[in-house]
Amino acid sequence: MRPLFSNPEHQAFFEENGYLLIEDMLSSEDVQDLSQYYSELNNDHVNEYGFHVSMDNRSYDFVSGVINKLEAVIFPKAEKYFVPCKMFTASFVVKEPRVNSFVPPHQDWSFTNDVEYNSVTVWTALQDTDINNGAMAVLPGSHKWFTGPRASPSPGYKTPFQAHGMDLFPFMKLIPMKAGQSLIFENKTLHASPPNNSKVARIGAGIGITQKEAPLLHYYVIPGSEPQQLQAYHVDRDYFFKYSNKILYGMQAEGKFPEGYEKAGTVINDPHICSKEELEKMAIDAGLQKDPVLDQYLQGFYQYMASMGNNQYGSNQESQSDKQQSNDSQEGNVSFVGKLKGLVKRLIRA
Repeated sequence: MRPLFSNPEHQAFFEENGYLLIEDMLSSEDVQDLSQYYSELNNDHVNEYGFHVSMDNRSYDFVSGVINKLEAVIFPKAEKYFVPCKMFTASFVVKEPRVNSFVPPHQDWSFTNDVEYNSVTVWTALQDTDINNGAMAVLPGSHKWFTGPRASPSPGYKTPFQAHGMDLFPFMKLIPMKAGQSLIFENKTLHASPPNNSKVARIGAGIGITQKEAPLLHYYVIPGSEPQQLQAYHVDRDYFFKYSNKILYGMQAEGKFPEGYEKAGTVINDPHICSKEELEKMAIDAGLQKDPVLDQYLQGFYQYMASMGNNQYGSNQESQSDKQQSNDSQEGNVSFVGKLKGLVKRLIRA
């Protein structure tokens, strides 16, 4: 693996942990500039879920405008921390103030040959973040766990942790950040964020960076393939202007493929789906321990989502839902939102 960071100490920490916090990436003027730019956008792609990225907007001009703006403001500040590098994509990353805006532990797409090169996201906070408004969390060292190609679209692409990934959340490290700070994480690193329980949107900005000489690749799930096969493509930066996860998800449902890019072979993706016990053992064997604060938070979230009849978030849902269906009225379900927010406030004070 070729080095990515210009500072050997940064490189060593990153290689061990899969992330690095930079405390002085943007000035207050930069933060204000980007915040003002975002406030003037026509964000007509916002969904009911509460988490959205500007890459999901269907307007090419909108997406390219955002990428160019973030490149102009963030990339010149970021590139000094790296060996010669290039930016390949960028997006505002926004979490609306909704209880169901939990982003579960996940990895990002593969963007290059991960054996020889790194691809990272430089995630920059445009306001202070903590557990109350959806701060970023990472699973230290998890970039060494699942190292195969990571494909679009999601959902659809099979992962080893897809059945019980939420059970890894208590093992994660929450990274509270000040506006202008940046969390740099390997795209293989499992990361997540709790719901935004504040009264305003949590706005971040992410740019993708890799070594300057690294080839750009994209893996796409071949529609209907079983076992699942991934089609690799040689792509350029413009690919990510045109093909968001939202667009690729719709294309796959129609049996369509990306057009205009050279194919780079196929890969079988037939992972062993890990049990909760297997995932927890991996975390413990890696020296990680459950954070009781995050564990309590997750259980409260499970209970709330199950009480609302939502089973999308992991292994505890079914049994929790059975209990809630027999014991909870709709009034009780609504009151649990207040309980969950109260729990967050207690955790912040702890």
